[in-house]
Amino acid sequence: IGDGAFLGCTGLTSITIPDNVTNIEYSVFSGCTGLSSVTIGKNVQDMGSNAFDNCENLTTVVWNAKRCDGWSSSPFYSQGSDYLYNGKIDTFIFGDDVEVIPKGICSELVRLKSVTIGKNVTSLNNSAFEGCDSLTTIIWNAKKCGGWESGGSSPFYRWDGNNTITSFTFGNEVDSIPNYLCLNMKELTSVVIPNSVTSIGDYAFSRCANLNKLTIGSGVTNIGKSAFFGCTALTFLVVDNGNTTYDSRDNCNALIETATNTLIHGCNTTVIPESITAIGAGAFQSCTGITSVTIPYGATSIGENAFEGCSGLTSVTWNS
Repeated sequence: IGDGAFLGCTGLTSITIPDNVTNIEYSVFSGCTGLSSVTIGKNVQDMGSNAFDNCENLTTVVWNAKRCDGWSSSPFYSQGSDYLYNGKIDTFIFGDDVEVIPKGICSELVRLKSVTIGKNVTSLNNSAFEGCDSLTTIIWNAKKCGGWESGGSSPFYRWDGNNTITSFTFGNEVDSIPNYLCLNMKELTSVVIPNSVTSIGDYAFSRCANLNKLTIGSGVTNIGKSAFFGCTALTFLVVDNGNTTYDSRDNCNALIETATNTLIHGCNTTVIPESITAIGAGAFQSCTGITSVTIPYGATSIGENAFEGCSGLTSVTWNS
């Protein structure tokens, strides 16, 4: 589709780019002020900058392009400094054909609220959602995705600390949760990890300061370093009864490695079971709401920093 092909066609309300289109040139739909929804076909490989500039009523984008990153700035970026144009986009859906989510694709979409990640996404650039100041809802269906640039952050991380995401939902085909994925999501209060997940990455939910409810599915066999570090509000921690690697026996509100009877992560309401033999390093680190602890008779070791930062702890009963 050539440069400016539909420039200023104000009567257009909806556009679907078919799968046989491979290139969309510069400013193709610029100034289509009546446009409210766009669907991009799966074989688009190159899209010119400002392809949708000044589409001031565009609210929904369905992106099916498998691999498309041929731009210097996002095709949805608008020159309007007052954000009255593409700033109205509030829903962005990456379909199941998508393999790579490109650099800056949603950059500065300041009214974007909801993003859906398709199940076959394997690579997600860590600047994809930069400046999305209103983002609240993520639906994550990617089976295996760990392909963002290093640097201790995910594409949803906010360096200013003002993360607005309140809902993060994992689809039932997700196999692994990448490192840092939900790092510092301070407004996130509840997470359910489905039974399909086998691995939770390093720091995946670290510093989710208001996370108070966590449910871990039956398939999880590996939990990375400091995956739940700094979740200071956590009061409900349950492992599915079908999990053979981890458990939360006796309704203890803790994460226990079944084979070794080691409590590896506790929370503010944990009651340490009598059957555990060890408390892991950093198990209760920064659990500021815990006030009392009873060390059971069978415990033979307590890891370093197990109770570091438990500022509310006033009573310890030692039975070991």
